[in-house]
Amino acid sequence: MKKLVLNVVGLVALAGLCTCPVAANELSDIEIPQPSSFPMIDHMEHLQPGQILSQGDRWGVWYAVNDGTCEQTPIPFGHIGFTTDAYEGMFALNTQGGACSDWGAVFGFTLQEQRILYRLPYYDASDYEGIEFYAKVDTTSGDFLFSCHDKYSHPDGGFCDEANGECWMSPVVNLDVRRGWGHYVILWSDFERPPWSGVNEPLDTATLYACQFVFQSGDAFDLTVDNVSFVEGPH
Repeated sequence: MKKLVLNVVGLVALAGLCTCPVAANELSDIEIPQPSSFPMIDHMEHLQPGQILSQGDRWGVWYAVNDGTCEQTPIPFGHIGFTTDAYEGMFALNTQGGACSDWGAVFGFTLQEQRILYRLPYYDASDYEGIEFYAKVDTTSGDFLFSCHDKYSHPDGGFCDEANGECWMSPVVNLDVRRGWGHYVILWSDFERPPWSGVNEPLDTATLYACQFVFQSGDAFDLTVDNVSFVEGPH
């Protein structure tokens, strides 16, 4: 975990990389994915705290990491109860903290956790068009980054050398999360890889390892997430 903390620092310098942050859609104007939908990554209503839904050959977990200079609570390896969530449920996931003084904090999920010969397998999401979710903030700032690790940025992908600081430079998207539940759709084409990563390839959706929210240093954060799902078909 220490290596992850040291090497995600490259992500927080990307705030100005994408000029058009992903904004919310009005809940009244959208069709919310049903919890039983196959592309659903996690609707938070199951009895497996800290895990994503075990379906579609996915078997991952939620995680939280910070730079060690700030508090990040609650520890998001369990469900946080609410009277209502984004879609007729009772649970969502929340992480909060802030004023980190180094690179910041992250909160995300893996797509596979069953290691094969000590290596984490990737997940093929190339049949989908992107990722969507419902989110809200309870702070004045909702400017975050969202990144996904692929074979070029994850140490188990075989393309980067973690010992030389080459890994974790993942493609990112700017997010503008607002107060109150909003629906956010991120297409694979929205991701941009940092130019200093040394990789000129787009996000390799056939080799995804994890996706995460990135909270930059100096900013308090209080983010609640629900109904995380892949996007199907043309959007």
